[in-house]
Amino acid sequence: MNINLTILLWALPSFITLGVLRGRKWPVKEIFSLLGWRRSALRYYLVGVALALVIGGLTGLTFWQFARDLLLHPAAHTTQAAYAHLAPGPGTFLSIFFSEAFFSTLGEELFFRGLLGGWLMKRWGFFMGNTIQALLFVLPHTLLILLASPRYWFVLPFDLLAGWALGWLRFRSGSIWPGWLSHTLVNTVSDLFPLLF
Repeated sequence: MNINLTILLWALPSFITLGVLRGRKWPVKEIFSLLGWRRSALRYYLVGVALALVIGGLTGLTFWQFARDLLLHPAAHTTQAAYAHLAPGPGTFLSIFFSEAFFSTLGEELFFRGLLGGWLMKRWGFFMGNTIQALLFVLPHTLLILLASPRYWFVLPFDLLAGWALGWLRFRSGSIWPGWLSHTLVNTVSDLFPLLF
């Protein structure tokens, strides 16, 4: 599936919800709060960076330890294989970071932590709502892993951990933006591993 189409599919439900709720005369501020589209304190962005370094580092190290050969094989169609030919440096980091931010993580954050997480946590409370959101976040990742190679199964606990931690961050901050930064950094760090070793 085209990456741009994927992002559109993840983001579209949030924008439809925005339109429907505006049509019902909900205040914009209330809709944005429900969707997590609001500013957040700096401390939550810093927590997001710390989460990204831990989760991204653990994911990258695990991939590198158990599936290095598969991870870098061009036929695997992984982002790591796509970036493996690049020279490490600030330009490469920024290129990968912005690619992940706008063509991968934004749509997932709008849907999973924004629309879905906001609604589930409001309806069933933080723990149950966030756990359901994290489990649903793992489903499409499971499909991608099975399509690429069943040898990637070991990344699923990291996806679950990331989904839950990003949901916690959304709950605490009231915003999807610190989680978007964190998710983008997690993907960027794990994508950079082949360039570092």
